[in-house]
Amino acid sequence: MRTPLFPWFILWVTIPIIIFLLFILPAHASDGPFYQRGQEGWFWYQVIPEPEQPDELIEPETGVVESSQSELKPFSAAWFREHMQSFMDKAIDEPTNENVRAYLYLQRVMMDKGSQFADVSQQVVMGDPVLDEISRRPLATYAANRMDREAGAQRDVALGEVAKRAGLFFFYRSDCPYCHAQAPIIESMALNYGFEVFAIAVDGMPLPGGEFPNYKVDSGQAQSLSVTTVPAVFLVDPPNVITPIGQGAMSLDELNNRIILAAHQAGWIDDQTYYATRPVQPGVSLAMSAQELNEKILQDPEFLVRYLRAQGGL
Repeated sequence: MRTPLFPWFILWVTIPIIIFLLFILPAHASDGPFYQRGQEGWFWYQVIPEPEQPDELIEPETGVVESSQSELKPFSAAWFREHMQSFMDKAIDEPTNENVRAYLYLQRVMMDKGSQFADVSQQVVMGDPVLDEISRRPLATYAANRMDREAGAQRDVALGEVAKRAGLFFFYRSDCPYCHAQAPIIESMALNYGFEVFAIAVDGMPLPGGEFPNYKVDSGQAQSLSVTTVPAVFLVDPPNVITPIGQGAMSLDELNNRIILAAHQAGWIDDQTYYATRPVQPGVSLAMSAQELNEKILQDPEFLVRYLRAQGGL
């Protein structure tokens, strides 16, 4: 009897395949054939490599911070800024007699230092008119009232001069109660200083009180001037200069001050006239650029004061 060929055929086909898989394919330690990965163990006994331990955390250098804190003079302003909050927190979180008493004593020290500073400040101010505010605006009632009257008189003169070259745009709406209250104030500006007022009705209707019977109906002026709130007032120097004064109800004093400020910024009144309208003396201005300052000036208090006074023309 002849031997069947089928089993021999199977072996003849499968053996080359097994050899190819074992020797031809790349065999890496992690993904090669199992017999080359014996170090992984068998089945569920597979050995899982431990993750690499991270390098030890490098502690930040604290020498600079510690040295700066140790250099703080006890009970100095810098010391209080650094430590006072911690004493207060401890007294609140652990309100024992000792903790609360320690905090209150430190607070007493801080308040006494503030009182000493206030006393010396008052003494310095009394001897220097540049620092003493009463040289600009007196505290005495009689002197302050006198300054107010003189400034008011100069303001009336300045407003009369401005009215000679500029008028007012007054935007209103007939159903606006604030416009009703603003209209008599605008009328007084026309009567007292000679301003020509151009009343413009945003809704095209007259005011119920009869003010400005020769009003104009808005034909796009409000939109071109970005009027979003009424009453609105603009200072107008024909033909092209229109300066906003305010949108919303304003008192007479506020309206006058804003008109004078706008006229001063536009160059219509000089500095002397402008400052005469203010109830305060101009004094010495120490506003300056810090570009010329150097470390020597900042470290020497006497030199710093001399420098600032020289910059102010003193």
